[in-house]
Amino acid sequence: MKAFKKDFLKDIDLKDGKVVYYDFEINFNLPFENQKWSFKEDLIQIHFNEGKYIIDVGWYPEFNEKGSFVISVINDYDWNNPIFEKNGKSVDHLIMYINKAIKIITLLRNP
Repeated sequence: MKAFKKDFLKDIDLKDGKVVYYDFEINFNLPFENQKWSFKEDLIQIHFNEGKYIIDVGWYPEFNEKGSFVISVINDYDWNNPIFEKNGKSVDHLIMYINKAIKIITLLRNP
């Protein structure tokens, strides 16, 4: 696992995506029980094309150690039908799946 960096998004090329919500306070070097309340459903949101495409990151189920991060791509605010969705537990998973989500959005915008 990479060393923890709270601002790990700075290492990702977001293209023209705009971070509109960032409440990521999780430190992967600390035990879950020491930061349980940081594992929330609403952690990160990145908008593309003024919200036509959204990358959403949350922890499900919220505050539950057995949960995982869910990284989703939402098109036209259709939250019930994500066009991409992956789960992971580590910062490495987050980086990998956010990068994959950006690639998907780039392909959809530039077929």
